[in-house]
Amino acid sequence: RDDFEDEAGEVFRDTVGIGLDEDGGKRGEDREEAQQAGVGGAFGDAPAAIEEGVDERAAEEDEERPHAVTISFGLRNIVDPDAGLREMLRVCKPGGRLVVCEFSHPTQKAFRTVYTEYLMKALPSIATKMSSNPDAYVYLAESIRAWPNQRELAARISAAGWERTAFRNLSGGIVALHRASAPE
Repeated sequence: RDDFEDEAGEVFRDTVGIGLDEDGGKRGEDREEAQQAGVGGAFGDAPAAIEEGVDERAAEEDEERPHAVTISFGLRNIVDPDAGLREMLRVCKPGGRLVVCEFSHPTQKAFRTVYTEYLMKALPSIATKMSSNPDAYVYLAESIRAWPNQRELAARISAAGWERTAFRNLSGGIVALHRASAPE
């Protein structure tokens, strides 16, 4: 275990993490892994649950709502990301936080050119030779290329009703960490 895991375990000790599996697909494997890990998962003793389906009545009372909603490398895969952002706001406690970690666009022009060439040409070619599912890497490259840049995603988060939207670039902008707050 590294220092991050130790600190996260301390911060999230009394936190319940809930993952929603709308279609019962791949995340059935995640549910199995969580159960095998004793429900603690990566953060030590923090309880976790993976629920099937989406209950529109969920989190109608403020005391039932989570203080934070997070998604990592998954917003691109929601059929309607804007509706997903609105739903995250609906279930989040007033004043709660949103954190979105997602692929983005490199900020330096020269690096962006090299990265885009790698993403669109080299990655699929390597995946064809090394992966049992090369189409997944073609989809990955195409979905990253089509995804909005940092400012555009921040604007979409704000348009969904979140406030104080901001972002921080990681790895030169290959990944961006967006954050926002639910209105009080």
